[in-house]
Amino acid sequence: MKTLKFFAIAISAAVLTFSGCKKDNEGLTTDDMIQDAKDEASADDAFDDAVSQADRYDNGLKSDLDKDKCAPSVNISSTNYPRTITIDFGSEGCEGTDQRMRKGKIIINASAPFYEANSVRTITLENYYVDDFKIEGKRTVTNMGTNTEGKQYHTVVLEGGKITSPEDEIVTREANRTRVWVEGDDTPYNILDDKWSITGSATGTNRRGEDYTANITEPLIFRIGCRWKLVQGKVAITIPEHSITINYGTGDCDNTTLVTIDDVEHTVNRTR
Repeated sequence: MKTLKFFAIAISAAVLTFSGCKKDNEGLTTDDMIQDAKDEASADDAFDDAVSQADRYDNGLKSDLDKDKCAPSVNISSTNYPRTITIDFGSEGCEGTDQRMRKGKIIINASAPFYEANSVRTITLENYYVDDFKIEGKRTVTNMGTNTEGKQYHTVVLEGGKITSPEDEIVTREANRTRVWVEGDDTPYNILDDKWSITGSATGTNRRGEDYTANITEPLIFRIGCRWKLVQGKVAITIPEHSITINYGTGDCDNTTLVTIDDVEHTVNRTR
């Protein structure tokens, strides 16, 4: 069984380049709301990255993608389940082959191997940073077995999510999502052909302290073999007095993203 890769959008890869700062009647600029779209992509990435790292080191499977120049210390409490796995990237941090700097600990409590139906893993973070963004919160991943199409799917619940930027700006997040392994499940040692479909919603506060909701209106599709990872689907973000829609495309592996702010569409690019 291959290591599951939970679709990192890389925080750095989620940076949307856009110029313009037209103000609205509430004092928000277009750039403010573009930042909200960036934060949504970055939040998905930050929390999914922790799950991805948990998958990689929990199961001990080795592939070319696992031969990372950043080798954290991994402590596994037992060869049997239930067990606790502690992944320690150290206090100084190290840069992986994906060009992301990680430091701190990921702690996983696993009831059974992740690929078993009804297995549950809780993932917590201790002084954990990705690219100088501090990530906090608990994710509970439950393997629900297979759906009517015979595809494995998981529910993923995020509680107490919090991202603190290097500038001490804070975004909070709670989320409830379902992930379906739509392609690549039949090739256990080829991670690059994996594709996942994501549905669900999230709530929280943005860096201005305003409440927001984020609902996936068209399933998000993640292609692990694509540099940009997130290649399809739509997310609708609602903030006070405004609505924002992120359209990630129709499946092509490119960095073009459409952000619609109050019915005005802007073409932006994710850069690495």
